[in-house]
Amino acid sequence: MSSPAAAGRPFVVTLLGVFIYIVALFNIVTGIWWMVAAPAITDHLGTTIEVSPFLIFLNGLLSLVLGIMFIWLASLTFAGSVVAYELINLLAIINLIFGLFRLPYGWGAIALSILVLLLVNLRSSQQFLSKQPTA
Repeated sequence: MSSPAAAGRPFVVTLLGVFIYIVALFNIVTGIWWMVAAPAITDHLGTTIEVSPFLIFLNGLLSLVLGIMFIWLASLTFAGSVVAYELINLLAIINLIFGLFRLPYGWGAIALSILVLLLVNLRSSQQFLSKQPTA
């Protein structure tokens, strides 16, 4: 038996929720990797850059927290929450900017964030996520 939100949910919104879960998983795995492995930072030319291990750990922690926020956001998306549209845009833009600061490692986050932004700003997604509940 499906919930009322699932009955009228467009396929694009379902796809959006799945991609938000993928972004969450990507951020969590990346965050744990940065926190535990503390890799040496290498730029796109192969030059090793000296960065404080604390800053690398903090970067991983922020990525982990962002991933947990995306899990919460995916559940709001599947439920058809009215605030999900604004939050998806906000967190995807934050994730995109955060990915820019992690280049060359941030390309995955940038690509996934752009995909989520494109999906959430489709007309069917906007209409589903901005509808007001009926009394």
